[in-house]
Amino acid sequence: MAGMDLALATGRGELLLTHWPEVGRPLVADEDVIQIGDREHEEIPPVTRFTAQEIQQIGIARLGERVISRLEQRGLDRVWLHLDLDVLDERVLPAVDSPGRPGLDFSQLSELTSTLAGTGRVAGLDVAVYDPELDPDGAYAAPIVDCLASALAPLATMEATRA
Repeated sequence: MAGMDLALATGRGELLLTHWPEVGRPLVADEDVIQIGDREHEEIPPVTRFTAQEIQQIGIARLGERVISRLEQRGLDRVWLHLDLDVLDERVLPAVDSPGRPGLDFSQLSELTSTLAGTGRVAGLDVAVYDPELDPDGAYAAPIVDCLASALAPLATMEATRA
């Protein structure tokens, strides 16, 4: 399973890091995980996975529909969104720990993030793996910020209309 944080949250790894006595189970059930953008196909039932190659075939709009459908099937009203920038194609963002191809571009990541956040189900999100040491001129920082700002701007508008 890609991502040590996801592995630990689903109960894979050292007992000291995966055992939560008060909870009595892993923090996240495999059935509730939706992993998007891996470049290698790894079968981990019952984790729902969409590889970068599959995304290229079905497109971002269809991917968003399928992810939302899975959330509805599982009855998940609140989810956490982890954005690992490794999902971007290395031609777009090489300043990550695991650059590769194929991958999303910034507009695709923005569209997907906006679609998911727009469901009202995303309780929070984190962004990981931008490595400024691999970007000494800071050329990639602004496109990352622009991507996130574009994706999340509709939420600010929604909040303003509610107030």
